[in-house]
Amino acid sequence: MAAAGGTPPSPQMQAAMQQLWTQTVDRVKRDVISPSLWRALERTLPVVFEDNVFAVGLQAGDGQLAGTMNTGEYKSAIERAMRAITGDNALTFRVIEGTSYADWEYAKARDAAAASQQRQATQKRTVEAAGFASWDEIYDQVSRLWANSEYRALASGKARFIELALAHVQKAMETLMPEGGKTNEQTERGLSRVIERIASMTGSDATLVACLLFQRHGAGKASSGGSGGDAA
Repeated sequence: MAAAGGTPPSPQMQAAMQQLWTQTVDRVKRDVISPSLWRALERTLPVVFEDNVFAVGLQAGDGQLAGTMNTGEYKSAIERAMRAITGDNALTFRVIEGTSYADWEYAKARDAAAASQQRQATQKRTVEAAGFASWDEIYDQVSRLWANSEYRALASGKARFIELALAHVQKAMETLMPEGGKTNEQTERGLSRVIERIASMTGSDATLVACLLFQRHGAGKASSGGSGGDAA
């Protein structure tokens, strides 16, 4: 009985939907004793039966009644009644604002926009999490490097560790930071956390450690991109 998406219901389909909805309302009234639900059901009009979704609509002034029908217990009762009548166990029930097919199209467009935003947000969180995981890995590597360093109590040992740690971080920057582009806040926070870890372990100033890293990183890029001519 459900129609394919994208096509307004024909007059025959509208009549069949009204008959199904009338039977559903009568059945729900027998099964559920709730005057508030009954009033809500009586204010609705069937809009579309499309892709196993039976949508009913409410006029703008009756929008508050949607909450009653969307209550978990009541929505389940409506769907059970409709499935029993149609034999379609995949049927779902929905309430929209408005009673025309154009209102249904608007509701679907709004759903699609919300789903798109959700996908984008999920992708963003995934990218951010991956960035943090990568910097967390560098953080752990630097910590292990410190644990295996010799003469950590001496300035010379700390200096050697800083050299090795900065070489490690510089290599990570080549992969995790865009070439010639702007970094985002997550990348900067991940990098800063590693720098602060190096500074903490060696009793150094984090800003000075960062300066040493950026000088090293800049010199590395210059040497890889420069011509390096011989002295006269």
